[in-house]
Amino acid sequence: MMKLVLAFALMAIAHACIRSEEPGPEKPKYEPTDEEIYMEIQKGMKRPMGFDERSWGIMQKKIRAWDYDGWLEKSGMMEKDFFMQKAAIQGGNYPTQFAFMDFADNPYWKNFSYVNPRTQMLEGFLPAITQKACDFCGATCGMRNIGMRSDRCFDEMELTGSGLDNKEFAACAGYGSTPKRANVYNFSAPLSMAPMKQLWIRKTTTDITSEADVNTKKKAIPAPEAQYGQYDAACLQRVWPDVVPGEIVETAADDIELITQLVNKEADIAMGPVIPMDADAETQEAIKDIQRFGEPFHCVKDGVFQMMHRKDEDMRLFNMCYWYGVVRTGEYKKMCEKYGGLVKELCIDFEAWIREMNMDPNPPMQDGMMGDM
Repeated sequence: MMKLVLAFALMAIAHACIRSEEPGPEKPKYEPTDEEIYMEIQKGMKRPMGFDERSWGIMQKKIRAWDYDGWLEKSGMMEKDFFMQKAAIQGGNYPTQFAFMDFADNPYWKNFSYVNPRTQMLEGFLPAITQKACDFCGATCGMRNIGMRSDRCFDEMELTGSGLDNKEFAACAGYGSTPKRANVYNFSAPLSMAPMKQLWIRKTTTDITSEADVNTKKKAIPAPEAQYGQYDAACLQRVWPDVVPGEIVETAADDIELITQLVNKEADIAMGPVIPMDADAETQEAIKDIQRFGEPFHCVKDGVFQMMHRKDEDMRLFNMCYWYGVVRTGEYKKMCEKYGGLVKELCIDFEAWIREMNMDPNPPMQDGMMGDM
């Protein structure tokens, strides 16, 4: 009898062991509270002055929401730097004044920036995308109209910019980096492509067939007022290093005059505009006696217009706000469509541009993906 009881007891124990190995009901996944998230985020971070723990936590959570596609996580960038940069805006460490030219009387450039005659406010593509970058980060930015006084940003002869040097504004919008400018200032945030140039010769010219034939020939370039500080002799000499300055003439007030000089044999080669093969009939008629020589070329670094600023001006915050609040949100493309025309034609296809420049598409913001820092 005792053996029978012992056998049943052993069977019960074995059955209990088997049942204990069977999976039980799944426990609900633990979801941390907002407070716990705040505490986790804040570990190892220095809270900026003027922020209590609650406010700092809320701000960090908002910034985390910006990373809508997980870019920060995928790139391995520590949120700490991102949060600290955004927080610095609230402490005043942010460029607040930006200078723009008034192209109201220049139909070619007008939509980039101009003063509305009714409101006397700056409008156009460049002020719009700058303001959107500021708004995205909650920064109050000023838009300064400098009219056509480009010397306030950069005097090509004196190699100074009175407005920048006197700290009247933090940056000038829409400038390309040339060797002269880059010696004095830094450049950040690509805003648009810069128009390229093309060399032209007469169709009747038979003694210019290669680069070697360019030497000793008379070359026409835009006059100083039409160079915008970049379409100058220095650009031509970067394309053709052996060009002798004495062979270059600066007489053409605009592209039409440049072509006329070439046709009239006042020059052998002209640094003129890039004209598409499918240009309209009127344009085709204007260039019927000339032909392209070589490939189109840029006169500014990386072929883009940027923010030009003093070398001691920290533009990292603006770069971050511009990249996240304008480019990555699609606002940049919307503004390209809104202003159309030349603006749309020169808008940057950022994916293609990054590939062409052989850049890392997901670099840490402080490493200069958006320009010099």
